[in-house]
This record gives sequence, C-alpha cells and structure tokens, in this order.
Amino acid sequence: MPAFTLSALMALLLAGLAPGAGAATVSEPLLPVPALGPGELQACLAQREHIARAEGELEARQAELARDRSEIEQLSTALDERLGTLDREDPRAVAAFHEEMMQRDRRVLAHVDRLPVFHAHVEAVKAEEAAWTARCADRPYEAADEARILHRR
Repeated sequence: MPAFTLSALMALLLAGLAPGAGAATVSEPLLPVPALGPGELQACLAQREHIARAEGELEARQAELARDRSEIEQLSTALDERLGTLDREDPRAVAAFHEEMMQRDRRVLAHVDRLPVFHAHVEAVKAEEAAWTARCADRPYEAADEARILHRR
C-alpha cells in the first residue's frame, strides 16, 4: 500500500476511495504527496513559528482593542448618567462636560483608526497560514530531519 499522510488517508476513507474501501473508482491514480526535504522542512518549521508569533501578537492587539472599547463604553455610560444631573445653567459645568465628551470622542476616533491596521494584520496572518498550508501541511518528512533542525536551535 502506498504511503499516505494520516489526513490524506482520512479524506480518502471519508470519500470511500481508500484501497479496499469498496467499489468506488478514481479516474486518475492518486499520487503520493512528496516528502519534505530537510531544507523545506526547516523553512516550514520557521514559517510555522513565525505564524504562531504573529497569532500571539494578534491576540494581544485584540485584547488591547477590547480593553479600549470597554473603557470607552464605561466612559460613555458615565457621561450619560452625568448628563441627567448636569446643571445646564452653569456654564463651567456645561463646558467641563462638553470637554469630557470631546475627549471621549477623540478616544473613539483613535480606536476606530486602529481597526483597519488590526484587520490588515489579521488578513496577512491568514494569507501566511494559507501559504503554509499549501506548501507544508500534510507532507511527510523524516523525523530525523526534524530532530536535527530542532537540535540546532
């Protein structure tokens, strides 16, 4: 039986195309997936590590954006509550309240300005993940090559 990666064999089994899986036929023979050479494996491992770091950065940025949004929402709630008790006849109180609203609005705009950069980073990580999947996923390799690469690090 030809060598298959586990995910390729599972896909074949689910499709009913695995050797001995029944009467299903394939118009073209399935070719084995070429194994990763040591250089390719090293590049795949390095890219996977880079993707993992980028995903960690995304999680940190997302948490920062969530904290910022939560603070803005709390500030908005506090301003809404203060508006009910604001002495509209006191020009200094109105001016101070107006300034706080402007500060909140500047924070909102700064938050919104950061979103496109975050989304671009998300898309870049997705694209790198897709490239890694196309080039590296489900490809067999020699465990000894992996051990040598990891030992050198």
